[in-house]
Amino acid sequence: MLDNFAALSFLVFLFAFPALSSLVINPVLLEFSPKTVVQEITLDNQSGETKAFEVSLKRWQQDASEDIYTKTSEIIVFPLAAKLAPHSKQKFRLIAKSLPQGTEQSCYRLFVNERPHTTTSESDSGTVTFLLNMTVPVFATGPQFKAVDSVAWSANVVKKDDSIVLAVANNGSKFMKIRDVAAKEVPSFRSGDWQYVLPKTTRTFTMPLAKKAVPKSLSVSYAAVESFEETQKSVSVALAPVKPASKMADKTPETKVATTK
Repeated sequence: MLDNFAALSFLVFLFAFPALSSLVINPVLLEFSPKTVVQEITLDNQSGETKAFEVSLKRWQQDASEDIYTKTSEIIVFPLAAKLAPHSKQKFRLIAKSLPQGTEQSCYRLFVNERPHTTTSESDSGTVTFLLNMTVPVFATGPQFKAVDSVAWSANVVKKDDSIVLAVANNGSKFMKIRDVAAKEVPSFRSGDWQYVLPKTTRTFTMPLAKKAVPKSLSVSYAAVESFEETQKSVSVALAPVKPASKMADKTPETKVATTK
């Protein structure tokens, strides 16, 4: 299932930082619909220390491959803060006050941020304290939602810095999740992390153009989540022709390119 992929990524992170592995959040993705307007998420403190947390939910949008978060009252969450005793759990309830009226999915993120917790015991000045911050994707669909999958790939050569900008546009009505984006013609490039591409948004990848000869197309491979399973995909992407510089201009107009994090 899709949750398993997010959980696996989280477990890999915890393996790298074992001090944080005593904190577990479940589930790792939430979905609202006309049939499901109330959801719960559980934070499990499996450590021997008291932990304090604050939670908030924000609307999630993307612009030029950047994540943008804004306040929202469409989904409320409570409690907004909690203190977890050792080996205890805390449930947070989310209620959708209003669902999207259009045919597309609305996207949010739940932020769970650990806050410093003071105790009566003396602190060890040599101890490094890690404060854990976690995010949970939250998606909502309304009564008029129609599931549409539509993906368009394109590529352009940027002569100014000798690079290729590969873009994937999600023209569908729901989020897509991809990773391991690579091009056979540019072996030095690979984008390995999972990345969300929200509905009606575009994510770009900048690849160095090592050879002087520009290929006519790119053989792109990537992994995508479809029907809650990871699927390996490939696509041939034609490179847009490079427009010659105008004879009336001394310089080529600057092109701003957003790169994937």
